[in-house]
Amino acid sequence: MRTRDARVVYLVLESATALLQAIVWTTAAVYFISHAHLGPLQLVLLGTAMELSILVFEIPTGIVADAVSRRRSVLIGTTLIGVAFVLTGLLPSFPALLGAQALLGLGYTFTSGATEAWIAGEVGDQAVGPLFLRAAQYASLAASLGIGLSVGLANLELRLPLVAGGLLQLVLAGWLARAMPETGFRPVPRERRSTWRHLARTAGDGLGAARHSRVLLALLVVALFAGMSTEAIDRLWELHLLGEVGLPGLGQLSPVTWFGIIQLAGLGLAATVIGPARKRVDSSDPRVLSRLLFVLTIIEAATMVAFGLTSRFGLAVAALLVYGGVRSLREPLYGAWIVPMIQPPQVRATVLSTIGQADAVGQVLGGSSIGLVAALTSPGLAIVAAGNALAPVAIILGRLSTRTGQPQVGGEPTSHSSGRSG
Repeated sequence: MRTRDARVVYLVLESATALLQAIVWTTAAVYFISHAHLGPLQLVLLGTAMELSILVFEIPTGIVADAVSRRRSVLIGTTLIGVAFVLTGLLPSFPALLGAQALLGLGYTFTSGATEAWIAGEVGDQAVGPLFLRAAQYASLAASLGIGLSVGLANLELRLPLVAGGLLQLVLAGWLARAMPETGFRPVPRERRSTWRHLARTAGDGLGAARHSRVLLALLVVALFAGMSTEAIDRLWELHLLGEVGLPGLGQLSPVTWFGIIQLAGLGLAATVIGPARKRVDSSDPRVLSRLLFVLTIIEAATMVAFGLTSRFGLAVAALLVYGGVRSLREPLYGAWIVPMIQPPQVRATVLSTIGQADAVGQVLGGSSIGLVAALTSPGLAIVAAGNALAPVAIILGRLSTRTGQPQVGGEPTSHSSGRSG
């Protein structure tokens, strides 16, 4: 097998993922609304199906990544995501879409946590923060191209972006199988990895770190409320613009073209924000990161509320763009902050999966209740409620920002740990 430098593979993986996600999701809401004829509650239930799948499989797949292979976990997840995208485009009935979303959630659990743990093991904790920011900047540029491709394909046929994105995702999985190295990880011996006892022991390492760390418990609460918030705006922002704000009658622009223009503008803003952040933010200083995350969370909450309340197109788009730019910066900074604090490194995928599971719980509980709010009142008011869900996140991050040094999750490695940091 021909391998490449892990940094290069990671940058290609993140850029290609952003490109393909943009191809699929830029016009997916119009496909769900106009082609599959889904209402607000059904739109949110699609997300609920995906998050329920994540809730069930997040920790088991994280354990497999820590015990067997993080590289293999990423390959499996990338393949499943591609299959789910193709099925979504080919089967527009609501039950079939629910099944495809559940499969998509399973695919995400194989990549969630495993990708970050893999690259941290390959390049080391000190190098991973700047690499996250660099990847986010490249991903913004790649997603810009994906949006243009999505709009072009959707104007030909609404299902084309989903099918094409899924097929290209499978191509990405094939490339990763040839190019992705794994030198910073020591797998469990084959004779031990097949036993439930060892998998349970690996789970105990990761979950024990969560149980005995106040920092991680706080981060689980953060993930819970953040999940409640993001599910609403991710599923309802297009519906709010279409049904409550309205799109300007500028020439013959279709809704998919408008959404493409808006998302391109958002990515341009994201790239503008992330570029200077790479140079000015010390991503190795946990106190700097936690304080910045606190400020960014407040801005996210305020812009969500403003977006949900306004009925003026210009103000709605401005709020949405600021929200997207801030969120695009917050995500890599959050990864740079949290990954090094997870100790020992051998259980990183499991601990990150635990946090991902808390996010899934928030999206399931918050998504279903916010979906009901949207159905009974309006998508805009549901987005306002979701923005208010970020208040506890800001409070917790504010308290963590007062801590000195690097708070750690877990303790010293145990004798039966299954990997090592690079």
